Amino acid sequence: MSINEVVCSFDIECAGSNVHKNSILQIGAVVMELDEFGEIKIHDIFDVCIKLKDDVCERRNEIIKNTAIEICILPKNNEMSVRDLCYKMNMKIKDLGTEEEFEKRCLEEFWHNNEHPKKRILLKEILDNGVDKRLAYEDLFHFLVGVRKKFPNILNISDNSPVDLARISLEFQKYDYNSLEFIGGKYNGFGLDTEDFIKGVSFAKKWNFDEYDHRKLTNFEEEFKKLVEKNKNLIKKKTKVLFQEHSAVYDAIKIGQEYLLVKNLLK
Repeated sequence: MSINEVVCSFDIECAGSNVHKNSILQIGAVVMELDEFGEIKIHDIFDVCIKLKDDVCERRNEIIKNTAIEICILPKNNEMSVRDLCYKMNMKIKDLGTEEEFEKRCLEEFWHNNEHPKKRILLKEILDNGVDKRLAYEDLFHFLVGVRKKFPNILNISDNSPVDLARISLEFQKYDYNSLEFIGGKYNGFGLDTEDFIKGVSFAKKWNFDEYDHRKLTNFEEEFKKLVEKNKNLIKKKTKVLFQEHSAVYDAIKIGQEYLLVKNLLK
């Protein structure tokens, strides 16, 4: 049986019990294949929860302290260097502020606004399973090395690759891993952003509805349940937190499945 297409579908979720402490990133990666008969298989799953630095305020104060020390040891009347250092300091603080606000927005808009008991369980599990950032990306890198050896032509996809894949790529670069081969460039995910892909197909359907068999897309949720049931043992073995909507692996499977179903319709 020949392989039609294999993808590694990524999803990243943010969480945190407090915006300044215990912030978490959960990364899910799922290797999925569309075979020549139009069937979707799940080959492997990666799931990790990453502990971010504990305190945004502490990091901000550290930047200010270090800048002040640098200014103090400058020669007197060196106003140009002082302005340059202050500019760099403000840019670093701005970066921290952006990260803080992003985590805060995720926390307030998703986790705090959803009162379903399972969502609270999921958040606790994500926080409890958090690991060191360097270790998490080291494990992810080696996972992707193994995937690439098995499937040399695999396509990386996400519903938001300019954020998800670029973020992973940049972290790989920080830890001296070559992300170009596995994820993409330092500033660009080089993967497929499925949001635009799916929107384009949805638009095309309005004009050529009779051209394709859309039954599987129409019954997407039913197909998803079948796929999960078929792979329940692998999912249970590989996932670290409650497998439900908005957990990273759950959404990564949905992203990959939707993309492959559309690809199958367009053959």
